[in-house]
Amino acid sequence: MSRIFSAPQTAYDTLERDMELQIALSQILYGCVPHATDEECLMIFKEKPEKIAAIADTRKISTRFFAVEKEEFPSVAMEIRITTGKDLRLKYEYFFLTESSEEALFLTTLTKSGKYFLIFLCDEARHALAAEITEAEMEPLREIVSSIGDV
Repeated sequence: MSRIFSAPQTAYDTLERDMELQIALSQILYGCVPHATDEECLMIFKEKPEKIAAIADTRKISTRFFAVEKEEFPSVAMEIRITTGKDLRLKYEYFFLTESSEEALFLTTLTKSGKYFLIFLCDEARHALAAEITEAEMEPLREIVSSIGDV
């Protein structure tokens, strides 16, 4: 289980400063846009207001990684499970294309830092959390990243 703590203001600052990120988010109604700098990883979700309200009471986050070995789409799956105080269980998945330099940067940065920020957005609300990945959760990602070689 990942350790949960408050996301710093810098997570929001990165979101607000990056114009490409703003454009990517404007093109989706609901979904996820990952973003990484050399120091931090953001998983930005556009979500319904009622889910954002529920996420504000997050009690547990667990993170799982696994390789998807398809010739046409070699990727790394990141599964995020969130449990709230009302026992609402949410599951989010994102598939990182290992041939993408931007997504490879995300995986490399995540492997080095061991934490990521979750930002949930809609027109009416926003909420951010930070999750620190446990060693047990991180080990599969390290193995996958080292086997990719170019990441």
